[in-house]
Amino acid sequence: NAVSRSYTKALVYYAIAKACQCCRVCDDECDPADISSARRTLDLAATKKDCSKSWGENSNFQPSRGYLIETSAYALCGYVCDGDIDGAKPIARWLNEQRNSRGAFRSTQDTVVALTCLGEFAKHIDIRHSLTINVTALYNQSYHRQFQITNSNYEVTQRTEVPINDVLTVKSSGEGLGLVQVHV
Repeated sequence: NAVSRSYTKALVYYAIAKACQCCRVCDDECDPADISSARRTLDLAATKKDCSKSWGENSNFQPSRGYLIETSAYALCGYVCDGDIDGAKPIARWLNEQRNSRGAFRSTQDTVVALTCLGEFAKHIDIRHSLTINVTALYNQSYHRQFQITNSNYEVTQRTEVPINDVLTVKSSGEGLGLVQVHV
């Protein structure tokens, strides 16, 4: 079915991109047409929505969330090995949106695959951090929390309690990447 093909396409793209990455390190040759063809085939199967990108969803068949997570994680690894970090960002965004409140995914297997691929992605992100994140509440107007993410604290989890039964607004400014997660 189309879903298993998406999984296979993601694995094939990742394998070819990884092989070409190794060839570049060893000054060996890699056929750019192979990686371009695998990428084009994979991208035709992508689902793009709200600045995110994923694979495996199909209107005729709904696979498990774990399957979707693994497929998209392998696609992310392919993008990273191919050197397209900007193209990888919407995939990383989608994967991060799938995490549960403890930072894991649906199963041990999809968690290992997704975190491994997100880790590879993170290695290639420019680590100049100067980001401010403001959280405010709609009804409790006295509630305001500001988080500063800098080069000296970007690896530190920052937490706060938020008002219950309220609408939160999160705004960010500056440079860098941050992950905001709300657990109710």
